[in-house]
Amino acid sequence: MIDVTGQKWDNNFLAYIINNYDTWTLRDYYLAKIKKELAEYNADPKNNPPLKDENGKRSYFPLKRMNYENGIFIFISLIVCTMLVVL
Repeated sequence: MIDVTGQKWDNNFLAYIINNYDTWTLRDYYLAKIKKELAEYNADPKNNPPLKDENGKRSYFPLKRMNYENGIFIFISLIVCTMLVVL
């Protein structure tokens, strides 16, 4: 997410981008961009296996309005997926 957006996706940034009406357009743009990059990563045969969550299911980002709790869940899921790939 950091590589794709250039933003540090910590709790402060998530609270800012999810809970402020004036950042929803930017948030939706970031999520669309991240979703596209993740789909391309998972479709690339070099990245075998694709990124998966802690339950072994393929990772994806829903494109819907989110609240802070959903944003934290997605953020934590991405961290877990990244750790699984690195390990």
